[in-house]
Amino acid sequence: MTIKENIKKTKRRKKSSKSLKLPKIIFIMVILWFFGNAIYSFVISSLIQTELAAEGVIEKNYETHGFIIREEHIITTPSSGTIENLFPDGEKIAKNNEVYAIKTVKGNALQKGQQVSVKAPISGIVSYNIDGLESNFSEDELQNINIKKLAQLQPKNTNNTKKQVVEKGTEVCKIIDNLKDIKCFIEFPLNTFNKPIQQGQVLQIRLPKYDEVVFAPVIDLKGVGNKAQILVEIPRMCYSLINERVIDIEIITKKKEGILLPSKAIVYNENKESGVYWKNRGLVLWRPIKVIEKKDNIVLVQGIDPLTEVITNPKWVKKGQYLY
Repeated sequence: MTIKENIKKTKRRKKSSKSLKLPKIIFIMVILWFFGNAIYSFVISSLIQTELAAEGVIEKNYETHGFIIREEHIITTPSSGTIENLFPDGEKIAKNNEVYAIKTVKGNALQKGQQVSVKAPISGIVSYNIDGLESNFSEDELQNINIKKLAQLQPKNTNNTKKQVVEKGTEVCKIIDNLKDIKCFIEFPLNTFNKPIQQGQVLQIRLPKYDEVVFAPVIDLKGVGNKAQILVEIPRMCYSLINERVIDIEIITKKKEGILLPSKAIVYNENKESGVYWKNRGLVLWRPIKVIEKKDNIVLVQGIDPLTEVITNPKWVKKGQYLY
């Protein structure tokens, strides 16, 4: 074999070797691409946060204080002595039933040691909590009193039944008429509502302390400077308010219903249209929505069904992306 023939044979071998390596390289690159893409998709999928869309409401509230007015009758001791046979606190009592008895400690020999029965002048709820503000918190007084002075009044919250001996004329208990609605006196800026408050209008008032919302019709109102002062009626007897005098309240000024979502889930497309990315069997889809109300980091929207799995960190995804 000549030298030229050897060179040609070597070249043919090299070409054959290169032609065999190229498919292997392409195959390996394809495998690496699929493997890398799978890893990337898996990592991205693990970073994605979702939340199921849920129905709810957004409220706008005005926080203030309410001054509670009750129909209450103070009962004083007819003589000095020791108190006995107390009727249970917070229970209903019928008119002319015994609230308590007092054993006298003063007077002549015949009078000392006598037991005098003290009866309820009206039917209602018995309370032994005397705060000393009963005469100040009447419907007539509140319409004439300065609200700042009213707020400065401090309840004493005295229970005179715990004294060994009470003097004649001591305020021992009060009977709260549970057949009459409790009233609440409220002051707030005139611009709290979009429209002026009208007599007979029903307000929604939340009592945060008791996690309760009551529907309270306005029975009286007046304007004082840039403030509105109103008297509302709580339609049913709230036993939780029996011993309250001043209570934190929230006046619900606006209430809207829809789907609640975190505001970070909202994205805008190139047409500045608001929407969300949502996941359906691993596939990322886009849905336009309408934002109807905002509060803090929550938005109320329309255009999406409850239980839709919404992506709450949409910067990691795009429409048509598949998540593992």
